[in-house]
Amino acid sequence: MNIKVLIDFDILGDYKTNRKLFDENLETLRMLLKIYGVELFISSKDVEFFVSLKVSSDNLNIILEENLNDKEKFITDISTKYEWVLYFKNGTKNIECNRNIVYSFIDLKGDIDKFNNISFTEHAKNKKYYHDFSDYYMFTLANDTEKEGQFLTNVFKKYLNKDNGKVLDCCCGVGRHAYIMASSGFEVTGIDFSKEQIENARKIHNHNNIDYKIMDVRDFKLDIKDYDMSYCMWTTYNYLSLDEDFKKFIVSNYQHQKKGSILVLDSKNIPRLEPHRLYNRYTEKENFRMEILI
Repeated sequence: MNIKVLIDFDILGDYKTNRKLFDENLETLRMLLKIYGVELFISSKDVEFFVSLKVSSDNLNIILEENLNDKEKFITDISTKYEWVLYFKNGTKNIECNRNIVYSFIDLKGDIDKFNNISFTEHAKNKKYYHDFSDYYMFTLANDTEKEGQFLTNVFKKYLNKDNGKVLDCCCGVGRHAYIMASSGFEVTGIDFSKEQIENARKIHNHNNIDYKIMDVRDFKLDIKDYDMSYCMWTTYNYLSLDEDFKKFIVSNYQHQKKGSILVLDSKNIPRLEPHRLYNRYTEKENFRMEILI
């Protein structure tokens, strides 16, 4: 598909009031350029200002329009040369489509304090990847399922000195870890708040040793109260962004585990990661192509 991606200069932020934010957004844009042919669109009113910044143009695709009188006409003219134009600009609150031009807003980097009182768990309830695109989950992210399942089996044997028992898979998704544990002889309960994920788990990872349930890990009640181990894989517990969310998760697990049981939380080694990261995952099968920008 022939797509043109444009990012309006004003998205980088106000250089005069926050140079640090402006520079970080510019760095994010440079990372985008390593993956996509994105162009920074600078219209007539901003050209002089941009030039005065003396910003290095290395690794930047720039459209400088010094004599542009009609920005929208310019975008429309570009749209005649491509199947789709994706135009990121300020002032666009919702995704809008005009002919083959898609207008969208992107907040490259903003004030992180605005997330202090927002539950990422509630945000995840509306995340298309866990719902609308649940059918494709195994194709796009399940790269190390066998290795991760073996890790859980080894943890169980090492710390409990047993070969099998009852395990609780919190935020089980499509059941990829639950299935491996069940195939190894464990009795597994998998819980997730996504109806679509649980439906796919029952369809593609069904097993006599697994019981899948649609539940929120912050507040769940099961008949079984003597699990040997609970686990939450793929840093999913990071969605418990509020202290209250995390406390509820811990309490709910505690109420269902026997004395001496263990809780496994899988987490990224954050200090070893770059402070600003941007990468994509691309998957192509016979009937679909999916690219996820992270």
